[in-house]
Amino acid sequence: MNFDDWAALAGYKRYYGRNEYGNDDDFDGFWGIWDEPFLQFSVKKMSGMHQPFHTAIFTLSSHHPYFVPDKYKSKFSGGPLENSASIRYGDYSLRRFFESAARTSWYANTLFVLAADHCGISEHPFYSNPVGYLSIPILFYKPDNSLKGKAEKSFCQIDILPETLKMLGYDKSFFAFGNGFMDSGMNSCYFYAGGTHY
Repeated sequence: MNFDDWAALAGYKRYYGRNEYGNDDDFDGFWGIWDEPFLQFSVKKMSGMHQPFHTAIFTLSSHHPYFVPDKYKSKFSGGPLENSASIRYGDYSLRRFFESAARTSWYANTLFVLAADHCGISEHPFYSNPVGYLSIPILFYKPDNSLKGKAEKSFCQIDILPETLKMLGYDKSFFAFGNGFMDSGMNSCYFYAGGTHY
């Protein structure tokens, strides 16, 4: 999906993907490297970076065609939906990522932001319409558990950058299309898809 080109245009100094990972035994045959080994690889790469640093990781196992590594097919089998096993595998991979990250020097000083680009298959009918398909959770996590609670207010992906910088105490000027979560009096999001504004 040309993430290496996108990363360079976005100003990232380094990109690590399937080629940089260097072991096609862990290639899922479709998108890239399985989530579990790639997230472990990511922890090692981040541990070699000068602090402070910023990284972005794209996971892929919860995306169609919903593959699961052969060694985990029985562990994550079953479920009501086509993506049930791959979602369980993705959760397991994230759990292992956080277990490994917790043993690093950078973990305690890190703000983790977890978000998706869109929803997957769901039994809930709301998520099968265009608005529901793009209604995603966004999770902000600090290892000291200083971030608590659940907010029902609408929050857009373009709001992630200003909110993240605010949480980090960044006090210099920056450009963003969005607003921090508490900075906007709005409680709605807008998007354009398939020739329609929502």
